[in-house]
Amino acid sequence: LVVKPVVPDKAGYIGSTFHFTSGFEVSSVTTTSSDEFHGSIKLEFKSGHSKSEGCAFFFLPHQWEEGTRDDAVILHINNRATKGENLKNAAHVSGGTVFAVKCGLEADKINVLDIIW
Repeated sequence: LVVKPVVPDKAGYIGSTFHFTSGFEVSSVTTTSSDEFHGSIKLEFKSGHSKSEGCAFFFLPHQWEEGTRDDAVILHINNRATKGENLKNAAHVSGGTVFAVKCGLEADKINVLDIIW
């Protein structure tokens, strides 16, 4: 089990259910943020993973109220916009919100998640 700290005011990738290390499955993470209300995280998963369904967890530096996330946070999986059911406001923590992204990864392909807020 790997526990990754979140940094207040800084967006970040926390981990996933795709690999027990919560990090080995990732080839790159890119974050940009102009303030707590605007930014993005781009996560690229390595190809060749064995688990196809799971969740990825992200920290965003703003406390969104339940019900507003569909308008405030945009999610793309492999360059396709997805509906709100794939994105869940998982927890409020000091300085922000943890989101869970439910997704399926395609085997033998680099899969990309983009979160824009």
